[in-house]
Amino acid sequence: MKQNKESIISYELQYSKLTKKKIIQYLTLFVMFLILLYYLSANLVVAINNKEQYNSESIRFEGNGITQKKIEDSLNMERDKKTKTIPQITAYNRIDSEKIENDKLVRNMDLSVMIVSGDMSVTTPMDLLAGNYVYKEDTYGCLIDSKSAYQLFGTINAVGSIVTYHKQQYYIRGVVSTDSPVFFIQSNKEDMEYKNLEIVYPGQRNAEELVEQFLTSNQYPSHTLIDGVFYGGMIHSLLLLPIWLFYMIVTIKIGLYYKSKISNEVVNSRLYKSDNTKDYKKGNLIGIILIAILYISMIILCGYSIHKLTGNPFRFMMKYIPTKWSDFDFWPEHYKLITDQLNLIKYRMPNPKDDRLVELLTLGLHRFAIINLFYIIILIYSQLLKHARIKRQES
Repeated sequence: MKQNKESIISYELQYSKLTKKKIIQYLTLFVMFLILLYYLSANLVVAINNKEQYNSESIRFEGNGITQKKIEDSLNMERDKKTKTIPQITAYNRIDSEKIENDKLVRNMDLSVMIVSGDMSVTTPMDLLAGNYVYKEDTYGCLIDSKSAYQLFGTINAVGSIVTYHKQQYYIRGVVSTDSPVFFIQSNKEDMEYKNLEIVYPGQRNAEELVEQFLTSNQYPSHTLIDGVFYGGMIHSLLLLPIWLFYMIVTIKIGLYYKSKISNEVVNSRLYKSDNTKDYKKGNLIGIILIAILYISMIILCGYSIHKLTGNPFRFMMKYIPTKWSDFDFWPEHYKLITDQLNLIKYRMPNPKDDRLVELLTLGLHRFAIINLFYIIILIYSQLLKHARIKRQES
């Protein structure tokens, strides 16, 4: 009797230890899964926020710049030639530090000033918090970042307020969120030389080639071209591919689960429970059809939702795919071209948009590597748990 009690107690202790071990194991898996979801969510937020920011080709002039009159003349020439697609061009200069004043509250601060001719939204990574961007003809309006608005007015709700820059008053049309303090105005000088251009060819995949043709045919000064469409697509893909991979893994897992579940239920149901091989095959066929309908519906619905939310993750242009499989120099040449352009961004005059581009590429590569490492760890760990469970059941 005493031995039976001791064996029962020993069994209960072993069972208790086993239960605690299982709880710790599955809790560890759950925590890893939460970390993965956090990174995926963060990727989604960054991808959505930067989806439209890098859809232009950036031109940086080191020597002579370009005037608004020259830009207008070249666009008119393109129209006269009846070119199918006319580019949208925004020109701007950045001045590192200028005094912006609030005369009413006797406050002032030094800000980077962006003098723009065109669409302000493409000049710097930013989110509009209140009001509107200043349109091209509005030379009395300005745009300011939220932190500067708070320091000058004590609130970020500064739309409609007045600031003074170079003894001229400007009405705040909008407040934006940016990485660094900045003040935007539209230029009213046709003879001003601009050092930066953002050129957009809407819906054109070969935008870089079209921009080079446009600049060459219109005799623009020597320049550095930063292929924002390509780099924007690369960032977009690096951030979104892990999300699509997660979606694929989940759909495959669910599909495999329902495959066995529905097949067993259909085959073992009263309607098809029979020793007859024909009935068995018929039941199994219906199970497969039901699985296929469920699986395809789930893939289409979830895939469509993710695509609508994030857009197409495969935005790489065709020019980065070799035309011949035997073109072994293709990738080394393009890799050198990309690294040369990135080095030019790093070591030339600082530009917030270019600096942010390099940061996003680094961020995208790091997160892509981390998330895929998590996938591998989680899959290996879950397989180990599965084998351990099977061994316990066999014993």
